This record gives sequence, C-alpha cells and structure tokens, in this order.
Amino acid sequence: AQSGSFNVDSTASDGESGITQVAFPTITGFTGGANVTSPVSGTTFEQAYSWNNNGASPSPGAQSLQATDNASLVSNTNSAFTVTADSTGPTGGALTVNGVAATSGGSTSTSIFGGNTISATNFSADAGSGVATTTLVRTLATYTSGDGITPGQCGTTFGSDLTLSTSATFDGAPTPFCAKYTLTGTDKVGNTTSVFTIVKMDSSSPSTPVSTLSSPTGNTFINGSTVYINAQPGKSGGFTVGATSTDSQSGIQKLTFPTLAGFSSGGGDDTTSPFSTTYAWSGAVAASGSQSVVSTNNVGGTATQSGAFTVTQDTAAPSGGALTPSGLLTGGYSNTGTFTIARTDFTETQTASQSGLVSSILTREVGTLSSSDGVADGTCSSFGTPTTVVGSVSETTVATGCYRYTLTGTDRVGNTATSTVTVRVDRSAPSAPTLTPTGATGNTFVSGTTVYINNQSGKSGTFTVGGTATDNDSGILKLNFPAIAGFTTGGGDDTTSPFSSSYSWSGASATTGSKTVTVKIGRAHV
Repeated sequence: AQSGSFNVDSTASDGESGITQVAFPTITGFTGGANVTSPVSGTTFEQAYSWNNNGASPSPGAQSLQATDNASLVSNTNSAFTVTADSTGPTGGALTVNGVAATSGGSTSTSIFGGNTISATNFSADAGSGVATTTLVRTLATYTSGDGITPGQCGTTFGSDLTLSTSATFDGAPTPFCAKYTLTGTDKVGNTTSVFTIVKMDSSSPSTPVSTLSSPTGNTFINGSTVYINAQPGKSGGFTVGATSTDSQSGIQKLTFPTLAGFSSGGGDDTTSPFSTTYAWSGAVAASGSQSVVSTNNVGGTATQSGAFTVTQDTAAPSGGALTPSGLLTGGYSNTGTFTIARTDFTETQTASQSGLVSSILTREVGTLSSSDGVADGTCSSFGTPTTVVGSVSETTVATGCYRYTLTGTDRVGNTATSTVTVRVDRSAPSAPTLTPTGATGNTFVSGTTVYINNQSGKSGTFTVGGTATDNDSGILKLNFPAIAGFTTGGGDDTTSPFSSSYSWSGASATTGSKTVTVKIGRAHV
C-alpha cells in the first residue's frame, strides 16, 4: 500500500483587526483540512495532511484557502496548492551486460568467463515528480544441471544485493553462478522502473568425452577403440560411435563426432542424449587414422577426446596357407584314386594394421573328368556342392573323376586368400592302339601290319607307322613307337595327334620281327 503525508503552511495578516483563522481545505480521502486559529509562528498557519491509496482521490487537483479577520471579514478564495497523482516510474535508463540488453521482463545470456562487461545509462526523465535515484545491483544464485547433461538452471533464490556503480564497466562476478543485474530508477514519490538481465556463468570445461565403438556391419571389425575396414571396391560396412560427457553446471549442449572422408553417413553434432553417430561406408574410402570427439557445454566451453577411436584400413589377405599333395603323377593325375594332401592353414595375427584371422576352411568338390574327343587332355566340369574337410586329406581308391580341394583363409573384414589343388583320377586304361604302316619306299613293302624289308648290303628303304588310341576320361598323352635295332630313324614318343613315326633303314644291319607300340594316357596309365 502507498501512503504519505505533507504540511501546508499559509501566511495571513490583517493590519487592523488581525487574523482570527485560516480555513484549510478538506481533501477527499485525506486526513487533515480544518480551520486553524493559531499560527505556528508569527503569521504562519499550518495544516498537516496524510493519505494512503485505499481512499485517497487519484488526483484532487487545485486546493484553495481562506483567511478570516477579527472583524469577520473573509479574504478572497485563491488556489493555494495543487495535489497531483504520480504513479509512473522514470524513463531513459538502459543496461547491457556482455552486449545483451536488459529488459523489464528480463533477458538471459551465458558466459564462460569469470566476470562481465557492463554498460549502464542512468534514468533521466520522469513525467511527474522527477527522478530521484538510479541504482545498479548484482545478486547471485546457484547454477546447476540436474544430471550433468540437461541445461543448467538458476536457483530459485538470488542472494543479497551487491550495489555497483552505474558508471562501472566490468564486474568480476564469481563462477559458476547465475548473476542477475538490475538497474532501477526511482522518482521522488517512490515510483520505480527496473530492467534486468541474468548471466549464466560457467568458466569450467565439460568432462572429456568417453567414446565406445559398437555394431559393426559388413566388412567392418571392432577391437577396443580401433575399427578395421576393408576399403576396397565391392566392400562396405558401418559402425556406431557413442560418447558420454557431463557438466554439473551448464549441462551438455552437444557432442561433435568427426566426419570421415569418403563415408556416406555419420559424424557432425548430436544434441540429444544418449549421444551417438552411425557411420556407413562403401568401396575405397579414404578415411584412416586417429579421430577426436568434442563435447560442448551450454555456455560454449569445450573438451576434446583425442584418439577417441582409430580407423584402420585392412586390405591385406591372410597368408601362409598351402595344400601339398602326395601320391600324384605329373599334372595332378592319380590312376589309383589313393592320395594324400597335407594342409597348412592360413594365418593373420591381429595387429594395429590387420584385423586378424577369422577362419581357415578346407572344402572338397567332386566333378566329372572327360576328354572332348578321347585324345585331348581330360578336363574337369560339373563340380558339386562343396563339403568341409576337417584336417588334411587322405583319399583311398576314389572313383574316376575330378576332386577339387580349396583352402580359404578369411580375416575379420572379409579379405580372403585361397590355395587350390585339383586331382584328376582316371582308373580305366585307354583303348589298345590301332596301327597302320604306310608309305613304303626303296626295298620296303607293306602288307597289312607286316613290313617287308630286303636287309642286304646295298639295299635301303623307309616306311611310316601311324597309330590311334582313345580314352574318354583323361585323353591320350602320347603313343610310344618302338626303336628298331639297326634302323637309322624312327621310334620314340609322339605327343601330337595324329600319332605316327617314320622309320628308315639301310643294309644288313636292320632287325626284323614283331614290334609293340605303347599308349600312355593323360599321364595316368601306360
């Protein structure tokens, strides 16, 4: 409630009969107002008035007094004083703190510094009674985040006022607190106008982020803080990085994750807890090396986790794997179906540059063996579904066909290396050769499979023996024609179809009799 009081003094005199009274006006809602018969001194008469806003007239206006002398003569009525209502505060004051203007409803800003820059302008105008004072005060309240993540809030109670000079340009306010700056103008009847601003101050950094890698997909593997990627054409994958950080005063505004070169997604700011980002990559991306995660609190303070995680490109396949067969003929043939293959598994030790071996698996496939024309080398086709072999290979009298053994080493990001052995088994003999002697010259005559020669001094001649044979599995490797004693040419191996050998003889040194041609097929049979 508003209230107040004042005195009205009036001077009245009469040189003849003297003054008997002065009539002071009655003002609605005011106490006071009466006929005063005794001066307080000399010719000064006085009346006290008091009021409060429960009953006082809002603006009584001009008031008149009358003096009466002892001859009952009354003075003229005149306006002695005016009562005016004044309920409006001063104007013209202004305040900025750290460049943020204070308002009547209050403004808010943040600061990471211990202290604030101030600019104040005194209140300079008042439409009523006039400006009495301008004051600047600062009060403090606690500044805390409930969980270290949500934005910090000011306490509900601000402490005692600290009066600052309105000409001050800096206030070394302590942190972490909320500092409320209030500029107040007061006029001469107690009306006030205030503007204020609150600065949320936190000069400490948030905690250093703690990052965690998870959810690898595709050709990606995670070990601790290292993520391995197989950055090659045709490969792809992804992973998630989560991070935590707290600030007990202002809370956490965001966590900033690194942008990885060539990745199609991931990185940037996450403003919502729990903080994380999911990365995706495909093909020969460029990203590699140590990466950092940055935490920012709600006043702009930062903390960096250097080496939050490391991207390692692993494009090297496992090594050292081998299959070593025993009991085979040249060209990987077996004519018995019994053989062994020793197995040496692939290896890859997990290191800073390699993801490590995940498997070394040996498989067996069975296919058909066939010669396209019974002569050409046998080829494999129509392999069936692979089956897994445990340990090394030991086969006993397997049937004619092709047996393909593949040892595959795979690391944790999908790099592979293989070692393959294909065994061609042909347990059937070729057809017997069919021979045709032709081309007799000189003292030589051919009749059917008999070659007649006149092996006497001064005689000579030549002939050719052609041969055919077939094997529908491995084909024909060669025909071996006999070397005939005393002949100057002919005999030996012919590896090219049509198979033949040209013989020549001279004089009595040539031998006669039955001769044998041997067929060798596919390096498996003789």
